[in-house]
Amino acid sequence: MLVGLMLFAIGAWRAGTGAQRTLRNAMWMAPWFAGQVIIGALGRYGNGSRSLLPNWIDVLVVIAFSLVIFYWGVSLALNEQEAAAAVAKDAHQIDYEARSTPRG
Repeated sequence: MLVGLMLFAIGAWRAGTGAQRTLRNAMWMAPWFAGQVIIGALGRYGNGSRSLLPNWIDVLVVIAFSLVIFYWGVSLALNEQEAAAAVAKDAHQIDYEARSTPRG
């Protein structure tokens, strides 16, 4: 994911699309991935797990962590005007796809 994100950022910067400004909207992903790894390591399943989270506590930890990340991610999302502007910016591509597909 990090390699893909870096390639995306480099490509957006070189093409001058300004898409790197929307990377703020994806900031929640790094803590989410890190949290999944940590919770997995502290849990009871898989090779290398520490079994430090007791039964049912692990479920509560996952629920609490997921809710925090979810609401943080929602707070970072584009608002309605920003989303409409992003769609309008590339609307010509959508129109092109619709015209180029055969009907039948």
